[in-house]
Amino acid sequence: MSTQGSGVILTFSASAVCAFFPGVYVGGFGIACTAIETLTKQLAAEVGQDGIRVNCLRSEGIPESWEDASTGEWSAPPEEIEAFLKQRSLLGRVTTLADVGNAAAFMASDRAGATTGTVFNLTSGTVVD
Repeated sequence: MSTQGSGVILTFSASAVCAFFPGVYVGGFGIACTAIETLTKQLAAEVGQDGIRVNCLRSEGIPESWEDASTGEWSAPPEEIEAFLKQRSLLGRVTTLADVGNAAAFMASDRAGATTGTVFNLTSGTVVD
C-alpha cells in the first residue's frame, strides 16, 4: 500500500457493553475492543502520510451472527438479549450483517476518502459517542 500511495485498512470492534445484561460476563473483551480502536487511530497516524486510511467499524449484538447460540450457556435466551438490545437502541432495532457490509463498502470507497482514524458507530444507537 505504501508503494502505491493508497489503501484502506478496516478494523472491527464491538461496543463491549454487553455487561449491561446480568449474567453475561465479557471479561477482558471491553479492554480488547478499546485496544483495537486505539490501534486504529495510532496506525492511521503512522500510515496516513503514505496515503493509507485506517478506520474501525464498531457494532454490537448482531443476532444473525449468533449461529447455534441457543446451544451455548446463555444466562438468557438469545431472543431476550435481542429484545433487550432493541429496547436500548435509539433506532428500536439491531444492527444487521448487511448494515456492517454496507458500512465497510462505504468506508473502503473513495466516497469516504477524507475519513481516517475514526471509529464508525454501527450500534443502532445502543452506544452514543
